[in-house]
Amino acid sequence: MIDKTLTKEDFSLLDTIITVDNRILTIMLSVQDRRSITVADAYQLYLKGQVVQKTIHIDGNDIFMPIKEVYKYR
Repeated sequence: MIDKTLTKEDFSLLDTIITVDNRILTIMLSVQDRRSITVADAYQLYLKGQVVQKTIHIDGNDIFMPIKEVYKYR
């Protein structure tokens, strides 16, 4: 089980996550298709240990980072 140090706010809109089964999902206000997910649902996946990477914003760029490293850059 991962250390649950990220908060729901860390899963902001238009971030992208990668799940353990290699699904790439964009976080949106409402689910538009199979490639989108809400903030609340993304956070629940994270709490269950199902999120392995997410985008973070560094110097104006969005990059994927392993979820265990994300909190270092908050």
